[in-house]
Amino acid sequence: MSLILRRETREGWFGGDWAMADWYATIGLSADVQDHAQLSDVSQITGADVLWTNKKALKEWIEARGQTVGQLMERSGELRRAYDEGCMETRVKFPHGDFWLTLSPALDEMPVNLVVPRKVLEALPKSAHFVITDKGVKREGV
Repeated sequence: MSLILRRETREGWFGGDWAMADWYATIGLSADVQDHAQLSDVSQITGADVLWTNKKALKEWIEARGQTVGQLMERSGELRRAYDEGCMETRVKFPHGDFWLTLSPALDEMPVNLVVPRKVLEALPKSAHFVITDKGVKREGV
């Protein structure tokens, strides 16, 4: 058995201090198909659900639950190293259950994602939720 070492890791949107990344957009599409495999043309897309999340507000919410970004980055590294050493665990759960870390080992860079339920993201200060269709843009939750 050979050990596959992963490519160099980098801090992502949440862990990095990129001046250009103050907001995160979660986008879901609606389409006139039963299964995404049937989507063959952009004209089948009927709408987009867009949630804007403020990075600073999310960091403050995470810190209020007892974790710093640095601690999350450390746990991410530990998760990757443990996986490389044969541990098949791909998730770090925190006692509060409000968020967790998930490793994606099938990808070369082995990203570790911070998973926060959508309801939480929608409730954060400065979040904005929009539904976009051919009839226009509607702001939700206002």
